[in-house]
Amino acid sequence: MQLIVDSVLSSPDPVHLLALGPLTNVARALALEPDIGARIASITIMGGAVDVNGSVSPGYAAEWNLWVDPAAANAVLASGVDITLVPLDATNDVPATRFFVESLEEHSVTSEANLVYDYFAASPQNLDGGSYFFWDPLAAVVMVEPDAVDMEQRTVAVLDGPGGRQGAVIETSDGVEVTVATSADRRRFEEVFLSGLNGGDPVTIEIPKPDLTVTFTGDGCVFEGSTTYQGTEETTRVVVRIVNDSEKPVELASGLHEGVSWEELEEYVADIDSVTEPPSFWEQTGAPDTSWRIDHRRADDCGARPRPGTARPGLSERG
Repeated sequence: MQLIVDSVLSSPDPVHLLALGPLTNVARALALEPDIGARIASITIMGGAVDVNGSVSPGYAAEWNLWVDPAAANAVLASGVDITLVPLDATNDVPATRFFVESLEEHSVTSEANLVYDYFAASPQNLDGGSYFFWDPLAAVVMVEPDAVDMEQRTVAVLDGPGGRQGAVIETSDGVEVTVATSADRRRFEEVFLSGLNGGDPVTIEIPKPDLTVTFTGDGCVFEGSTTYQGTEETTRVVVRIVNDSEKPVELASGLHEGVSWEELEEYVADIDSVTEPPSFWEQTGAPDTSWRIDHRRADDCGARPRPGTARPGLSERG
């Protein structure tokens, strides 16, 4: 808090502030020294979920950063400073993938780039299963390269008080007009991010096209592409893009180990409420150890049945 105040007051130029967590410290700094608001050119905030599901259960109405302290979020919005909100609407477009890490390995000429590469090399679970996104890096990129996202002006407020929707971003005439990043250009983001990590050297990358796109509509699923791939190695790399057009969070489980039948899987699912351990054929791919205890639906509810013995996809991405 005091660091923010001192940094703004000592700067000869207006300050552009990047907020990557709950806004408690920013709100307190503005309350402690109201005059700093006039010396802050803009605040770019990673937080919120405007037209998409949030990240906090139950309800998934709110994103975590704003859910922690919604009163502080509203105080910052009402400060009169120009606000750019980078919510999950945009960060959902920039998953962390093995393709990015391969590009990072190819373009690592600084200690900063090597540090990020070493992080992903030490935690490969963040690259599998589509569970990790470049939330904070996208906000940082937007602050210096706003053309990496599409933006709209929205009049919003953050719900404060008891109830399952605390921290949710809502559009209301009583709110504050802010700039909202509604989607992101993944290729542009990755190039700017890699360039920044490597001292500003230009970087050109290619984004692989999905082999299969699965769209959840709320009533079922729509498949674009093949749903079966025969592996020639232990794992065949298949890019699966997941698009959620429903109103609820979804997960995609795909493939069976060699020798495991569809009937065995159905038998296990029938008793899932009474078991305490994952099945012997479960293989963890990038989610907490408890992720096997998820609400389940039969795969053929979405119109597809996995074929025993086929290779499981080695990479999934969220759309």
